Amino acid sequence: MACSSNCTLCFNAANNCSGCARGFYVSSFACTPCTTDCLDCNATNFCYDCRIGTYLTSTGTCSYCAFPCNTCNSSSSCLTCVPGTYLSGTTCISCTTNCTTCLNSTNCSACNLGYYLSSSNNCLNCRFLFNNCTTCNRTQCFACEVGYYLHSNNTCQSCATQGCTLCNSSSICQVCALGYFLTASNTCTLCNIYCDSCYTSASNCSSCIPGYYLSGSTCLGCSNNCQTCNGTACFSCNLGYYLSSGSCVACKGVIYGCINCVNGTYCNECQMGKYLNSSYLCS
Repeated sequence: MACSSNCTLCFNAANNCSGCARGFYVSSFACTPCTTDCLDCNATNFCYDCRIGTYLTSTGTCSYCAFPCNTCNSSSSCLTCVPGTYLSGTTCISCTTNCTTCLNSTNCSACNLGYYLSSSNNCLNCRFLFNNCTTCNRTQCFACEVGYYLHSNNTCQSCATQGCTLCNSSSICQVCALGYFLTASNTCTLCNIYCDSCYTSASNCSSCIPGYYLSGSTCLGCSNNCQTCNGTACFSCNLGYYLSSGSCVACKGVIYGCINCVNGTYCNECQMGKYLNSSYLCS
């Protein structure tokens, strides 16, 4: 007979438990979870093993270690520390700037991305050694900034194609910036004026700039002063207008002196020389 879930020993019926999996205890022949953060407990729900980041109290419960302790044996006594800190006695102290792992305040062993470990065990910016380099060690650059590629001479060279964000040589682009599309010859060509993004050709739009909506692969204009729409309905308006029954209405036309409003009753910005009063009108 197979016992029920979390039940390791049972009798007469699958849910009559006499033994439970780790993290549970027997209560009225059922397996009940131990208290929060407790990994194992006895039949009275007294915990004797807590998860990492907590410690076992004298009352058999688990309490959180004080940050930045990773493990501890009391609220103020750390055993190990989170990355970026080191253990000094029973206290976790921050490593030096941009150091991710250290033995003490002067001995760093690993650095943040974009930094390298110097001969004096300090973390220095890769750009000090290699222009436009984002990942390196003391002798070599491994990755470059957006718009650059790693040349065989261990330097970061600019992608020659306008609008290219990722290339593997000066003239072969792999990824283009927003507003460009990648051609068959691995160059970037600007999308049509109202396209925010496009693919395969300048007129094959996949998204549009504010004030326009996508109809098939073409960007068409929203109604006057409408910022976002789908061709049949307006969803938001340009600054200085509010949405009313699907149309954009000028704030200053309904609230005197108002240049930006939530609706026809509440103004949130008045023209120069006027102030917003407690009734959200301009005085």
